[in-house]
Amino acid sequence: MLTKLCICLSLVISCLMPMAEAQMLVIKADRMLDVRSGTIKSPAVVLINNGKIEEINPKSLPEDVTIIELGDHTLLPGLIDMHTHITGDYFTGDDWTTAAVRQTSADWALQGVRFAREILEAGFTTVRDLGAQPGFPDVALMRAIEAGHMPGPDIWPAGHAISITGGHCDWTGFAPGVIELGPKAGIADGVAESMKAVRYQAKHGVRVIKVCATGGVFSFSQNAEVGAQQFSSAELKAIVNEAHKLGLKVAAHAHGTKGINAAVRAGVDSIEHGSILSKESIVLMKERGTFLVPQAFLNEF
Repeated sequence: MLTKLCICLSLVISCLMPMAEAQMLVIKADRMLDVRSGTIKSPAVVLINNGKIEEINPKSLPEDVTIIELGDHTLLPGLIDMHTHITGDYFTGDDWTTAAVRQTSADWALQGVRFAREILEAGFTTVRDLGAQPGFPDVALMRAIEAGHMPGPDIWPAGHAISITGGHCDWTGFAPGVIELGPKAGIADGVAESMKAVRYQAKHGVRVIKVCATGGVFSFSQNAEVGAQQFSSAELKAIVNEAHKLGLKVAAHAHGTKGINAAVRAGVDSIEHGSILSKESIVLMKERGTFLVPQAFLNEF
C-alpha cells in the first residue's frame, strides 16, 4: 500500500499553489511517513499558509480554512536528488554532442525552467546540480526560483565541473581552437589553476564543487579510459582544501578504483557513480566518512 498510495507533499502543494498562496489550506490523509523516526504515523494533517507548510498535526485548526481530503494515501516529505544536471538534456538524441557550440547559457537556463518544474512535480524539493554548461545557467535558475519567478526545487549548483584539459568534463571532440577553456570554465591543470577554478566557481554563487577525478563516458578523447585517474593527488588535495576553506563540499565524479581512492584520500565529501568500487575503496570511504551517490537508475539505459 505504501508504494501505490504515496503522495509527496511538494507535489500536492505545487498542484494547489494558486489556492495555497491565496489562503490557508489543510491537507488531510490517512497516514504520513515520518522520516526522522522512520515510522508511519496516522493520521496526517498538514497546515499550509501562503504556500508553505506551517505545522503538521496541529492541535487545532483555524476557522474558515479550506480542507483537502485525500483519504487512503500516505504523505511523504519532499525528496532530494543528489545528482542532477537540470539545465541539460542528454537522453533525447545526439544533440548534446554539439550543444556546446550551438547553444548559449540562456538556452540552457530556459531549458532548465521546464526541467525544474518537472522535477518539483515529481516530488523532489531539493537537488544538487553537479555540473552545468558554460555561463552558470544553473546558478541563474537557482536565483530565479529563490526570487519566486518560477516554480522549482531548492538547487545546489556546482557551476562548471572542474576537469583536466581533455578530461571527462572538458568539451572534447572538436577541432583545435573550438571550445578551448581555462580555469574560469573549470578546465584546470596543476595546483594553481585548480585553486583558481574553485575560487571562480565560488565567486559566481555555486553551493557545491564538482570535480572529475576519473574519465567517463562523455569524453571523446581517443585515449580517455572511463575509469582512469585524471587529476593528480596534489591537484585533488588543492581542490578539496580550497573548497572546504570557502565552506563548500566537494563531489567527485569517479569510476575507477585508483581515482576513487585518490579522491577519498584527498578528502572529497562524496563519490559520484563509484562504478568500479573495490573493498579497499569501501574501507577508505567508511574511515573518511565519504558518501557514495551511485545513480543506479542509469544502469537501465
